[in-house]
Amino acid sequence: MAPSHTEQDFGKHVVASRSQARELWSLTWPAMLRNYLVCGGNTFCVALVGWWDGANVAHYDGAGLGKMYSNITGLSIGIGLSMGLATFCSQAYGAGRGNIENAVHLRRCSITLVFAFLLTTVLTVFAKQLLLLLGQPPEVAETSAYFAQVQLIGLPAVWIATAIQTVLDGIHRTRPGFYGCVVATAAQILACWVFLHPALLNWGYIGMAWSTVLSNFIQLFIMVLYVVTQGLDKEVWLSTDAEEESATFAGVLDFLIVTLPSAAMMWMEWWSFEGLTMLVGLLPNATVNLAAHSTLFNTVVVFYMTYTGLSTAVCSLVGRNIGAADSWRNRRLVVLSLGLCFSVSALVSTSLWLCRTEVAVLFTPNDRRVVEVVEQSIMGICLSIPTYGALMTLYGVCRGASLQSSAVYGTCIGYCIIGFPAAWLCGKHLGWPTPLMGVWVGNVAALVFAATWVIILVLRVDWDQISSVNGKSSDQMRDASVPLLGNQHQDEDLLALEEGQP
Repeated sequence: MAPSHTEQDFGKHVVASRSQARELWSLTWPAMLRNYLVCGGNTFCVALVGWWDGANVAHYDGAGLGKMYSNITGLSIGIGLSMGLATFCSQAYGAGRGNIENAVHLRRCSITLVFAFLLTTVLTVFAKQLLLLLGQPPEVAETSAYFAQVQLIGLPAVWIATAIQTVLDGIHRTRPGFYGCVVATAAQILACWVFLHPALLNWGYIGMAWSTVLSNFIQLFIMVLYVVTQGLDKEVWLSTDAEEESATFAGVLDFLIVTLPSAAMMWMEWWSFEGLTMLVGLLPNATVNLAAHSTLFNTVVVFYMTYTGLSTAVCSLVGRNIGAADSWRNRRLVVLSLGLCFSVSALVSTSLWLCRTEVAVLFTPNDRRVVEVVEQSIMGICLSIPTYGALMTLYGVCRGASLQSSAVYGTCIGYCIIGFPAAWLCGKHLGWPTPLMGVWVGNVAALVFAATWVIILVLRVDWDQISSVNGKSSDQMRDASVPLLGNQHQDEDLLALEEGQP
């Protein structure tokens, strides 16, 4: 008996879903692992400072505060300004115009990074004075400023490496960043060990800053080497029209219009998360609460990396589908990505809750007071993980579809109007349910609102309409007569996937 049309349609749907799921995972795992490596390498280096230079509290605090200051005034700015490349390059790749447009967008990004570096340099040169204005002890302000000033040397390298990797993500090459991170993180840890060990160079806490600088330049070298050896320079930074088109004011403005909302969302989330630490310092019994918060913070950040990697992959696929005028594929992609997101979230959150004592003892085995506070407050990160996962996954959808301008409002409202006031009210004022847990309640409230905002935004997307409006890269949008080259990359990507190519 021949199968019915319904059975045939169901079979086709299953096959298509499996193909998209494999493609999604093939792009997700390298992005996830490179984030884990960066996060893990930095955390281990901080631990080395504690082992070998922790006796001088100003040095240990200088490494922690200096790193945070450099992240806020430097690293986050460059990474944020590179995020617009994901939208432009993925859509250009889907349209078959990556070899024409990617170099233009990369050079426009580079122009914005030059001006950003001037701002970062000023903020870093006067870091000591700014930290003193924020009430930091003079000795800590001095060591933190010195740490940030050394790290400034490596910022251009990591900014450029990030921009190149974002272009490669757009053309579905997420593995180079992973390869680079493996080498760079290993070099960072080895260099930090040599620079800090009392029996070796014994540079103290500043050795961690120099190891980061070395790691940044190695990462850039690996990225450039990969592009050149794989013959991808024409799809990344070479174009006959790039030099002429990229430097125009209108072109740079077009780039900023797309990239600033993406950057603002990341800055808001990143800086607000750092700001929670300052609020914890105002709680009663601040020393114990700060130690417990550090345990929760360092634990949840590792798992957050899962969703930043998933967001990268989703953005690349959504943009590719729109550029190829195949936006209907994004309906299934959204369902698959959310399914992966919530499956991982359920497993991780449940495991953390069941192993809450073990997690607390892992970081502070000799302080029962800190262990008890961690046990009381760990529900905060258990609730943060699924909400952050949903936010980042769907924000990847929004970036790929050029909807970041609408999505960023939810994050701003969530953190500024809901999250921080709720954290202050529940944590500082009411101490409910406990002071530290109250601060995390504010974080969860911000994430719930921001995630709900993007869920509604994505549910309202008319993918058929967005294909005709956004199914072109920025320059094509201004000239509807330029034809798209169709979905030639769909077949190429699936073929490479089946053959196991990177």
